[in-house]
Amino acid sequence: AGLWCTHIHNWLMRYGFERSDTDPGLYRLRRSQRRRDSVSVPGTTSPTEEQEPALRTQPLSFNSSEWGQVDEDFFTLVLYTDDTSACVPPTDGCDELYKEFVDDIQQDFRFEDKGLLSDFLSFSVKQPEPGVIILDQTFYAKNLTAQHGFGPDTQATHVPAPPGSLPHEVDCANSTDTPVDVTAFRSRVGGALWLARCTRPDISFATNSLARVSH
Repeated sequence: AGLWCTHIHNWLMRYGFERSDTDPGLYRLRRSQRRRDSVSVPGTTSPTEEQEPALRTQPLSFNSSEWGQVDEDFFTLVLYTDDTSACVPPTDGCDELYKEFVDDIQQDFRFEDKGLLSDFLSFSVKQPEPGVIILDQTFYAKNLTAQHGFGPDTQATHVPAPPGSLPHEVDCANSTDTPVDVTAFRSRVGGALWLARCTRPDISFATNSLARVSH
């Protein structure tokens, strides 16, 4: 996996991509930076593990908060192991730049464009109109609750942490409470933390409070 990530990263950098200075899996390609003649040509073999480090270039970088502040054709690419997702602005020039990139990378990798993104990791992705992207974790949240025994009749609440409901540390040696399955508890907390971090910041305080007593 390490060699693969290095190989694809080096290919992207030679092609002219910039890498985010805060997210190592986020890349951006501007038309003026593209170097189509710098990548390997059809029929060449992939670099070996010994050769690959020598191919590394000084990476261009950009601030993720300014990823869309350019006055030329561009698109961004998210790299997650062997999966990629591209965010292409809805203009003819940007679309053409992306299609040329697909043609070029297919010369060196088994790269398949599967159309508009519909799901990624724990997210469902909706694009109701050009330029609008909606990330939804409803399906993930329902699966998480069902997996840990919270059925459809579970009582819902509009307050993530009602007063007095937060956990507190106890003297386990002298407690009369029923012992809990620590592994299952940590799994529940971990799932809730991922949900809180991505799309539900309103439950962050409650989930972080649970995490403090998960050891």
